[in-house]
This record gives sequence, structure tokens and C-alpha cells, in this order.
Amino acid sequence: MTATSVKRSSQWRRWQELRLIGQDPVLATGLITVIAFVFLFVALPLATVISQGFFDLATGQFSLQYFSNKVTPFLRYCGGG
Repeated sequence: MTATSVKRSSQWRRWQELRLIGQDPVLATGLITVIAFVFLFVALPLATVISQGFFDLATGQFSLQYFSNKVTPFLRYCGGG
């Protein structure tokens, strides 16, 4: 077997596995539910908190103020600022 045929067979096997998941409605519904739950209650709030760290809530402009408030005392303690 060549490297190309091994790569194709690996991709083909993964495609067949995805098709099997789609053929089982209970498994497909469960996976869609889990993915939606993780997106809504983990990924979306995490992205919101991270984005709020980079933007000033009053003006809406890009700012690193919140990060400098946390880093500056550490640098003063270490003698760097």
C-alpha cells in the first residue's frame, strides 16, 4: 500500500463512521444535543468573557486596561515596574 492509499482509506473509514452515526437517530440526536449544550453553556460564555476582557465596556473600544490592572501589581512586587 502506498502512503496515498493509506491516507484515503483512513479518510474513507472516518466518512463511513460519520454515515453510521447519521443512520442511528438516537445517537445522532444525542450527539447534536451534547454539542449544542457544550456550545451554549461552555464555549459561548467563555468567548463572551474573553471578548469583554479586550474591550472597554463604557466605550466599546479595544483596551488592555483590565490586563494591566492585574499585571502591574505583580510587576511592582517582582521589582520590574
